Amino acid sequence: MSKASNILRQVNSKIGGDLYQMKFPEAMASLRTMLIGIDVCHAGPKSVVGISASTNPAMTQYYSKHLVQNRGQEIVDANLKETLNQAVKAFQESHETAMPTNFVIFRDGVGDA
Repeated sequence: MSKASNILRQVNSKIGGDLYQMKFPEAMASLRTMLIGIDVCHAGPKSVVGISASTNPAMTQYYSKHLVQNRGQEIVDANLKETLNQAVKAFQESHETAMPTNFVIFRDGVGDA
């Protein structure tokens, strides 16, 4: 039964269903908050930047993209700006064209690896 449940969860996720949902404070009900996560993985001469941003009010659906860049290059260039613009557009589609009113950005620490 456990294996069947796990398979059904994966199928649900693949077709766009929500696996989990959190209850947010009432103060957040009127806000349109976008949760954004950014992380970098260094692999040889290249680095891969992963970006994920919530698109729905329950923060259970996400827009995500990865960018490949030369190692040591900063990600604050046109590619990151364009990716964030695309994330905001995805957010607007889920909120009847309304823009986010708040952004919460999580960024992993920077190391020399």
